[in-house]
Amino acid sequence: MRKIALLWIASLSMSCTWVSLREEGKGVRIVANSEVIACERVGNTKARVPRKVWIVPRPESAVEQELETLARNEGGKLGGNTVTPMGREREGERRYAVYLCGD
Repeated sequence: MRKIALLWIASLSMSCTWVSLREEGKGVRIVANSEVIACERVGNTKARVPRKVWIVPRPESAVEQELETLARNEGGKLGGNTVTPMGREREGERRYAVYLCGD
Protein backbone atom coordinates (compact mmCIF):
# COMPACT_ATOMS: atom_id res chain seq x y z
CA MET A 1 0.00 0.00 0.00
CA ARG A 2 2.83 2.39 0.83
CA LYS A 3 4.47 1.78 -2.56
CA ILE A 4 1.21 2.61 -4.30
CA ALA A 5 0.91 5.86 -2.37
CA LEU A 6 4.49 6.83 -3.24
CA LEU A 7 3.93 6.03 -6.91
CA TRP A 8 0.77 8.13 -6.90
CA ILE A 9 2.56 11.09 -5.31
CA ALA A 10 5.46 10.72 -7.74
CA SER A 11 3.15 10.67 -10.74
CA LEU A 12 1.34 13.76 -9.49
CA SER A 13 4.58 15.65 -8.97
CA MET A 14 5.79 14.72 -12.45
CA SER A 15 2.70 15.70 -14.36
CA CYS A 16 1.25 18.73 -12.64
CA THR A 17 1.90 22.39 -12.35
CA TRP A 18 -0.09 24.24 -9.73
CA VAL A 19 0.47 27.81 -10.85
CA SER A 20 -1.91 29.47 -13.33
CA LEU A 21 -1.14 32.39 -15.57
CA ARG A 22 -3.45 35.20 -14.48
CA GLU A 23 -4.88 37.96 -16.61
CA GLU A 24 -2.25 40.48 -15.44
CA GLY A 25 0.56 38.12 -16.45
CA LYS A 26 -0.66 37.36 -19.96
CA GLY A 27 0.97 40.44 -21.48
CA VAL A 28 4.29 39.91 -19.69
CA ARG A 29 7.20 38.19 -21.40
CA ILE A 30 10.40 36.73 -20.03
CA VAL A 31 13.60 37.78 -21.76
CA ALA A 32 17.35 37.83 -21.24
CA ASN A 33 18.99 40.81 -19.54
CA SER A 34 20.50 41.92 -22.85
CA GLU A 35 17.00 42.59 -24.23
CA VAL A 36 15.95 45.24 -21.69
CA ILE A 37 18.55 47.92 -22.38
CA ALA A 38 16.00 50.48 -23.61
CA CYS A 39 13.37 49.58 -20.98
CA GLU A 40 12.41 51.25 -17.71
CA ARG A 41 12.90 49.17 -14.60
CA VAL A 42 9.78 49.27 -12.42
CA GLY A 43 10.75 46.88 -9.65
CA ASN A 44 11.77 43.42 -8.52
CA THR A 45 9.89 40.30 -7.58
CA LYS A 46 10.69 36.93 -6.11
CA ALA A 47 9.03 33.67 -7.10
CA ARG A 48 9.04 30.54 -4.98
CA VAL A 49 7.66 27.04 -5.59
CA PRO A 50 8.17 23.69 -3.89
CA ARG A 51 11.10 21.57 -5.18
CA LYS A 52 9.60 18.42 -3.66
CA VAL A 53 6.16 17.00 -3.11
CA TRP A 54 6.46 15.28 0.21
CA ILE A 55 9.79 13.46 -0.38
CA VAL A 56 9.60 13.22 -4.17
CA PRO A 57 11.66 15.76 -6.14
CA ARG A 58 9.75 17.66 -8.81
CA PRO A 59 11.04 17.85 -12.39
CA GLU A 60 13.24 20.86 -13.18
CA SER A 61 10.96 21.78 -16.09
CA ALA A 62 7.88 22.03 -13.83
CA VAL A 63 9.74 24.13 -11.27
CA GLU A 64 11.09 26.44 -14.00
CA GLN A 65 7.69 26.82 -15.66
CA GLU A 66 5.99 27.71 -12.37
CA LEU A 67 8.68 30.22 -11.41
CA GLU A 68 8.28 31.96 -14.76
CA THR A 69 4.50 31.98 -14.49
CA LEU A 70 4.64 33.50 -11.00
CA ALA A 71 7.16 36.10 -12.21
CA ARG A 72 4.92 37.05 -15.14
CA ASN A 73 1.90 37.39 -12.83
CA GLU A 74 3.80 39.59 -10.39
CA GLY A 75 5.41 41.60 -13.18
CA GLY A 76 1.97 42.48 -14.48
CA LYS A 77 0.82 43.52 -11.01
CA LEU A 78 3.81 45.87 -10.78
CA GLY A 79 2.90 47.51 -14.10
CA GLY A 80 5.60 45.84 -16.15
CA ASN A 81 5.41 43.96 -19.41
CA THR A 82 8.79 42.21 -19.29
CA VAL A 83 10.71 40.29 -16.64
CA THR A 84 14.28 39.02 -16.57
CA PRO A 85 15.74 36.41 -14.22
CA MET A 86 18.31 37.68 -11.72
CA GLY A 87 20.52 34.68 -11.21
CA ARG A 88 19.79 31.00 -11.09
CA GLU A 89 16.98 29.14 -9.39
CA ARG A 90 17.99 28.05 -5.90
CA GLU A 91 15.88 25.66 -3.87
CA GLY A 92 12.72 26.59 -5.73
CA GLU A 93 13.29 30.33 -5.57
CA ARG A 94 14.44 32.96 -8.08
CA ARG A 95 14.45 36.75 -8.19
CA TYR A 96 13.34 38.68 -11.26
CA ALA A 97 13.69 42.28 -12.41
CA VAL A 98 10.49 43.83 -13.80
CA TYR A 99 10.61 46.25 -16.73
CA LEU A 100 8.26 48.33 -18.81
CA CYS A 101 9.39 48.12 -22.41
CA GLY A 102 8.04 49.78 -25.55
CA ASP A 103 6.85 47.77 -28.53
